[in-house]
Amino acid sequence: MKKLFLILLSVFAMSSVPVCGQITLTQKQIEKMAKKEAKDLKKQGWKVVPGSMPMEAQIANRISLQNKRDDLGRPTTLIQAGQSLGEFFDAANMTAMAVAKMNIARELASDFAAKIETEMGNIQLPKNEAASVSEVKAAAQELVNTKLGRVNPLIVLTRDLGNGNVEVNVTAGYPSVEGLEQAKNAIRAKLEAEIKGLSQKFDCLK
Repeated sequence: MKKLFLILLSVFAMSSVPVCGQITLTQKQIEKMAKKEAKDLKKQGWKVVPGSMPMEAQIANRISLQNKRDDLGRPTTLIQAGQSLGEFFDAANMTAMAVAKMNIARELASDFAAKIETEMGNIQLPKNEAASVSEVKAAAQELVNTKLGRVNPLIVLTRDLGNGNVEVNVTAGYPSVEGLEQAKNAIRAKLEAEIKGLSQKFDCLK
């Protein structure tokens, strides 16, 4: 069992933000894309919150962040969206933000789960240990979502559904490196709690 958890810990220690293909966009291209997307959204009845930046500017900011990479070609910001319906904007906005944050956590947890599958693919585990791996994978998203800090709203849109309810769409971002470290720490803590003295053993893996 100790060997199993050490293997899992080593997976998280080596985890990194996935490298994506980079397509460099000029500011002119970004503005053109943002203008087109905003036009389509407005046709669907979406509006920005009064007092906020124009829709085109919010979308352009999101596209710029999606296009930004670090020196290793990794995205610098994790970006996900969330939607919610409600009678009042504030409540729907809060729920949509929570959904966006949960989706960011899901993205991180999915990456870890994929790494676990790859690492464990060629290892024959006893049933009790295989169950432990499944528990770690299942708990990963909840753990990451709990540990993530406040996400940054990049785009906040709303539309009146005409039935007394409003719909809110929030696109949020979170620093990739910071999110990865918080995710690793959260899952590492769960693994370390499984057996005594694992913290000292894990220090050797750093």
